[in-house]
Amino acid sequence: MFDRAKSAGTAVQSETQSFKSNVQGLGDDLGHVKDDIVGLGHDVAHTARSGVAAARAGASHAVDAARERGDEAVEALKHQVSSRPLVSLGVALGAGVVLGMLLFRPRS
Repeated sequence: MFDRAKSAGTAVQSETQSFKSNVQGLGDDLGHVKDDIVGLGHDVAHTARSGVAAARAGASHAVDAARERGDEAVEALKHQVSSRPLVSLGVALGAGVVLGMLLFRPRS
């Protein structure tokens, strides 16, 4: 009977030790998962920052290109007005008359 009790106690100790080992392994695995999640968060933040920087650069390039096209259009308009002042005056007068008729037409 004593041998059975001793054998049962040894089995319980063995199971207890195995359980402790499993819990310790689980804790280690959770630590690795936590580290992986933190690393993933850093990677996502870095990627987001890179994307924002690329978007800013693209937007800046688009604004510069639009400004350049606008400057070219203004120069072309100045050239047209200076080379044909009477035609430019007539076009401006006509556009003003049409705009005035549209804005100030009688309402019924």
